[in-house]
Amino acid sequence: MRPVERGDQPTDESGKPIRFTKYQQASPYLKERLGRYCSYCEMHLPAGLHVEHIQPKSHHPQQKLDWNNFLLACVHCNSAKGETDIIATEYYLPDQDNTFLAFEYTADGSIIPHPKLTRQQQHLALKSL
Repeated sequence: MRPVERGDQPTDESGKPIRFTKYQQASPYLKERLGRYCSYCEMHLPAGLHVEHIQPKSHHPQQKLDWNNFLLACVHCNSAKGETDIIATEYYLPDQDNTFLAFEYTADGSIIPHPKLTRQQQHLALKSL
């Protein structure tokens, strides 16, 4: 998983933060900043990317429209995470960690925890995968 930089909340022409009334409205801003890639599996998708809530909106409704709670995800990764509450210290997250250091990409396309990680770091990497 590649590190991603979501940046500050988008602003309108007058420089005021855009307040989303639907989380889907964040999609064009995320695609512009992150590219058309799943933030988790890195699959390039010209279509079919979804605004993903890092903290599930069902458990954290106050974060449903929070820019800092958004990433992009393919349908598979979005479904795999589902309603899991995320404790940031228990995962490597692409918007918070240098995930290039946590994973190794093998010749057959597999992603594994980097072998130079400590046992605890490898545990976090496996949990993140």
